[in-house]
Amino acid sequence: RESFNTSSNIFLPSANGITVSDYFPAAFQSAMRKRLLDMPVKFAGDRVTVGFHVRRGDLKENDFRATKDEYYFKLAERIRQQLPTADMHLWSSTKNIEAFADKPLWKSSDFDGFR
Repeated sequence: RESFNTSSNIFLPSANGITVSDYFPAAFQSAMRKRLLDMPVKFAGDRVTVGFHVRRGDLKENDFRATKDEYYFKLAERIRQQLPTADMHLWSSTKNIEAFADKPLWKSSDFDGFR
């Protein structure tokens, strides 16, 4: 698309071709979506908002599910070309799953390229 309206919702389901429905049934997705929609999110209301989730906490650096930073950098660059004033946000975690909470695989500085 050449343009997006303010408050447009644009969903890119997967960076690796695996879809959410491959793992989670529709009823579970609906329950999770309702909880998320009940949480207040504060972004710039007058600009298109772009959110990235970068999965890291439970993955080793060489895990195929840990999409390379460069993918996100290039994607953000392409978005900026089309939407120069987009309000971009990224979230992730350095925490490992509870079973290995004492063995973090990532540290804050691993995200410096996104800052």
